[in-house]
Amino acid sequence: FNPGTPPPTTDAKRELIDLAQDSPVEFVDAVFRRNVPGTVVEVGGKSVVPAGLTQDWFDIYRHWCSLVGVKPASLKRFVNALEKRRGYRAERKRYMTWPDYAVPTKVGPHSVLMFGHEAPEGQDEAEWLGRHVAALRARASDERASR
Repeated sequence: FNPGTPPPTTDAKRELIDLAQDSPVEFVDAVFRRNVPGTVVEVGGKSVVPAGLTQDWFDIYRHWCSLVGVKPASLKRFVNALEKRRGYRAERKRYMTWPDYAVPTKVGPHSVLMFGHEAPEGQDEAEWLGRHVAALRARASDERASR
């Protein structure tokens, strides 16, 4: 290490950076490091951090805060911090639901965190997003049941 190179990234450095973050930013970083149970799901044969309803992500965030002993931010501050610090905007989108024994229904628009995802070319966005929303809700429900 010399004056012209940045210091190496270590676990201790990452921990210090995490301590200085707002809790919403710390949460989303932990999600993408795969350190938050119930936030990685199988969609289309791949393990991903799914797009999902903002309220569903906020509920997972509040539970995570209770586990790590941090006071959760308000929903507005949660969304604002993710947009300003990580570039993840909440967008209003329609999506499909598949009620038991009923015709698939398009609902919304509701606030959604896309996390940089978009529907694959040629696939209906509402159907694609509906699968992500359903997968996140099912995984979060499984996590709640196992507590």
